[in-house]
Amino acid sequence: AAAAAHRGFGVEAGDRWLSVFRARDGVLTCVETPCPHAGHRLCDGYAADPVDVEDLVSDVGVLISCPAHSYVYDTKSGSCLASF
Repeated sequence: AAAAAHRGFGVEAGDRWLSVFRARDGVLTCVETPCPHAGHRLCDGYAADPVDVEDLVSDVGVLISCPAHSYVYDTKSGSCLASF
């Protein structure tokens, strides 16, 4: 199954909530849960593994899409790579 079908899960760490995602190679990665755009839970979005998009984008972590507005974030840099 494609990694894009994988969802994350939320974890409380002290006073913060994190969205955790697992890459195809088993490595866990996380970002703070609220979407920087509008505060929605990123852990409810979908994840795409870098191998799914390596021909399009290089040197990225797991890519996650916000379930509310489909903004795409790179877990390696925290940058927003696309907004629709």
